[in-house]
Amino acid sequence: MKYSLIAAVLVAFALSACGDPKPGQYPPGFMDEREGMDELDAALEETAEQEKTVMDTIEEAVEEAIEAVEEAVEEAFDGDESEDDDADDEAEDDDEAEAEDDEAEDDEAEE
Repeated sequence: MKYSLIAAVLVAFALSACGDPKPGQYPPGFMDEREGMDELDAALEETAEQEKTVMDTIEEAVEEAIEAVEEAVEEAFDGDESEDDDADDEAEDDDEAEAEDDEAEDDEAEE
């Protein structure tokens, strides 16, 4: 009885699993070209072209923004250096003025 059950299962698998697909297993025209596929392909190509145009525009805007930031940083850095130079010049002028005042005080003290 055990062997007959195993044999029946093997026969059932062999009959149902082998051969061409059974009717109704796939929708009709599964492998055939359907109506409107050309229109769909054209729409997909147009969409891809539009996406490429948008990506190019975005890339250009990002590059321009990066350049603008770099220029602003350079200007700020250059401006900071000139302010430092001005501050150094003022500090030197102050140091010279203090030295002259000290000399004048020393001269007065000696008299």
